[in-house]
Amino acid sequence: MITYEYLESRLLGAALKRPEILSILSPTDFMSEQSRMLWSAFRDARNKYQTLDPVLLANYLHEEFHQDLSTLISEYLDLAPENRDLDEHYAKTLVDMSRKARLDREVSKLAELELPVDEKIASLQSLMQSVQPRVIKPVKTMKAMVREVVGQIEERFQNGDITGVATGFPKLDQVIGGLQQQDLYVVAARPSIGKTAFAVNIALHVSNTAFVSAEQPTNQIIQRMIAIDSGLAVHKMRNPRKFGDHEWARITSGVRNVSELDTQMFDEPAPTVEEIHVWATKAVERGAKLVIVDYLQRIRAADRKLSAYERVSHVAMSLKELARNLNVPVLSLAQINREGAKNARMEHLKGSGDIEQEADVIMMLDRDIENLPSNGYLSMEKNRHGPLVSIPLYFETQTMKFGEAVNDEDDEI
Repeated sequence: MITYEYLESRLLGAALKRPEILSILSPTDFMSEQSRMLWSAFRDARNKYQTLDPVLLANYLHEEFHQDLSTLISEYLDLAPENRDLDEHYAKTLVDMSRKARLDREVSKLAELELPVDEKIASLQSLMQSVQPRVIKPVKTMKAMVREVVGQIEERFQNGDITGVATGFPKLDQVIGGLQQQDLYVVAARPSIGKTAFAVNIALHVSNTAFVSAEQPTNQIIQRMIAIDSGLAVHKMRNPRKFGDHEWARITSGVRNVSELDTQMFDEPAPTVEEIHVWATKAVERGAKLVIVDYLQRIRAADRKLSAYERVSHVAMSLKELARNLNVPVLSLAQINREGAKNARMEHLKGSGDIEQEADVIMMLDRDIENLPSNGYLSMEKNRHGPLVSIPLYFETQTMKFGEAVNDEDDEI
């Protein structure tokens, strides 16, 4: 019978010979504390030295843990499988074993708690979603990865600058090249500035979007879509008895256009990030090209023991994992704290500094809510792939439509 100790030792040895497998497992996939610690240290050492040379690694481990682990490194090297195909087999087996152990452990704990039946069922459902099967992606050789990069360069040559999902905001697309697969985008603002409206504008343009509406019911999101498409004020839709023939014609056109979208809506107040993972996976399988989450701090974690800071950190990391695992861009809205009411920066993101770390692009949305027409801007605070710029916007308050402002001296960004 294969034990987890056997699997973990083999995988640690395999990582020393083939460091590329460090990307297919995380430390939490291991069952022993020592293996978790070493796997994490191996990843850090590789990031630092770009290699896992045994001598450099031994020195690194000695600095980190104040122990001479050179003998242990040699033992792991001896246990490394010669056949690299076994790496993925061992990784999948370990993940399955770890999931089962965690499920058994948590179910036992839950059985001992004196909770109402409904609360136990809810906890069990969250637990089941958190241990959903995880795909172990095949390890790619350097040659294969280089071929992919060359293919991307050729695609850019053929298709121009926009290689990702176009947002409908031309300057924004020019700066980021469209929303890129596997990237996490965060659009942050204080309340009532128009975060949801901005996301709805993008969803209308993209069409095949998976939209997670954790704050507002989906009927309100759809009303906004119809208002933007038809140019009809949102407040007028609440009193259709006052519609004239012209307004009925516009709303009929808007309804027809919105109904033809391939948008998928997840209407669940304050869902867990684990529930979002399950739903979004199915949505992408059905054709979604973009996942929008409204909004990050409203998402819960299945583990109710986490502090507010830990919860936001967990959600931010999970959304980045979602983007990578599903190979689609994820756009998440976020709140900023009171200190960021004016001149908001990344440090004003409400709840956790891990949002700054996990996001590939962070944009601050702001506008003048005192005057009409309402002008605003989208300010890049972090952009891993390009410059930090500020894009001028206009906002039609009645229809909740965002657009890029046109200046007389409109220079190319």
